[in-house]
Amino acid sequence: MTTIAKTLFSQLGNQTFAMLGSAGSIVATERGLMFAVKGCRAGNKLVIELAANDTYTVALWKVNGRKAQCDKVRELEGVYADALLRTIESLTGLRTRLF
Repeated sequence: MTTIAKTLFSQLGNQTFAMLGSAGSIVATERGLMFAVKGCRAGNKLVIELAANDTYTVALWKVNGRKAQCDKVRELEGVYADALLRTIESLTGLRTRLF
């Protein structure tokens, strides 16, 4: 796992986020993380990548392997680390925290 991915996973709350956020299949990328999102009708993959200005770009994707389709549903740029969970909640409609 890259340093960026480890830092991002830590900022998201490590295992707590993975359980509460219904995240599965977490994969480290060169600039961040990609994971499956369960229970979201809008999309099923979330990609979070570090931008050059030390903010994150969060993108929700709808991937359909049977039809070989991959469509970006929505992307938000300039997301600060302290707003990541709120951003994920607004994109997916799923809770990522206990409080």
